[in-house]
Amino acid sequence: MPGGVLQRAGQTEGSVDLARLAGLTPAGVICEIMKPDGTMARMPDLREFAKEHDLTIVSIADMVEYRLQRDRLIEKVNQFDVEVVGNQSRATFTAHLYRASPGIRRREYVALVLGDIDDGEPVPCRGHVGSLVTDVFGCPTRGNRPSVREVIDVIVRRGRGVLLYLPSRETINDDFLTHVDFDKKVRSRDKEGEIREYGIGAQILLDLGVKRLQVISNNPHRLVGLEAWGFESADQVTMEEV
Repeated sequence: MPGGVLQRAGQTEGSVDLARLAGLTPAGVICEIMKPDGTMARMPDLREFAKEHDLTIVSIADMVEYRLQRDRLIEKVNQFDVEVVGNQSRATFTAHLYRASPGIRRREYVALVLGDIDDGEPVPCRGHVGSLVTDVFGCPTRGNRPSVREVIDVIVRRGRGVLLYLPSRETINDDFLTHVDFDKKVRSRDKEGEIREYGIGAQILLDLGVKRLQVISNNPHRLVGLEAWGFESADQVTMEEV
C-alpha cells in the first residue's frame, strides 16, 4: 500500500518501509521461517533464531510507532454540526471531514461524533463501510453486520461515541476495525489471520482525541498492534453490550 505500515500493518509494507527508511531501494524479499517440525515459527522461536544467527528483529509495531512520529496519512478539511437520524433516534452530531494525504489514493472520510470523547474514558467506536443499497435504500445487511442506522441508535442511547463512515466497499484497503462481507476468497484469507487494514481510521480517531477504544462489532476479531498507534486500550463490544 502507498502509505506503508501506516496504511496496512503488514510484513510486506514493513519490509519496503524499512528499506526506504534506511535510504536503500524500496524493495524486500519475504519468507516464512519454519521450525524443524515444519510448522511456522512464532515470536519465541524467532527470538531464538535471531540469537543463534546474530540477527535483529524489528516488529511491525516498531515500524508503526517510528513512522507515526514523522508521517501523517490524513488531513482535516472541515467540520460542522449535522442532525443524524437512526431507526429510533435522532441527535445532533459533529461531522469531521478528512481526506487522505497526498501520496495516498485520494479518498474522503467522515467521522460523526456525539458527546465528549476526549475525556480519557472508553469511547464506543464503529467503522462503517458505506453501502448505497443498505445506507440509502434500507436494504437488509448480510449476516449480523449492523446497519448504519442501528449503530446511530446505540451511540445515541449511550450518549457518546464515534461513527467513522468509510468509502464504499469497492476496495478493502482502508477498512478500519469492522467486519465487511467480502467475497469468499477474502473472507477465507481473513479467517486465516489476514491483518486488517486500519491505519487511516486509527489516525482519524487519534486526531479526534480518542485514547481508549470500545469497538462495536458483532464479529470479534484480532486487533493488531494498537499500542503502537498510541491507543491506551481497546475492547470489543457487541451492539447489545454498548
